[in-house]
Amino acid sequence: MLLSQAIQVGYLAGIVLLLAGDHIFPLLNIPPPQIYRDAQANKMAWIFGLYFFGNTISNSLMNSGAFEVYVDGELVWSKLATGRLPSWEELLEVLHAADPATFPRH
Repeated sequence: MLLSQAIQVGYLAGIVLLLAGDHIFPLLNIPPPQIYRDAQANKMAWIFGLYFFGNTISNSLMNSGAFEVYVDGELVWSKLATGRLPSWEELLEVLHAADPATFPRH
């Protein structure tokens, strides 16, 4: 999760630099790097690329495949524990077992 957040911060910082680098580098009193000067020639492609690839990598790092159902803070179904998704009937059954008043049988 921390790596995913670092990637998000990185690609967002890259986008901010592409959009405001002409003001940021002089304020920091450093010359812009060559990659920044190259990216300025095709700024929108770099922004879309940073956003697309950064977002894709960040989301793939956060994907655990988990599907968990809680009722009043109690875990009633976990895909990680069972290794599969519940059928509709199974889901209704565990919901009814956890709270019959809220989830009556039909």
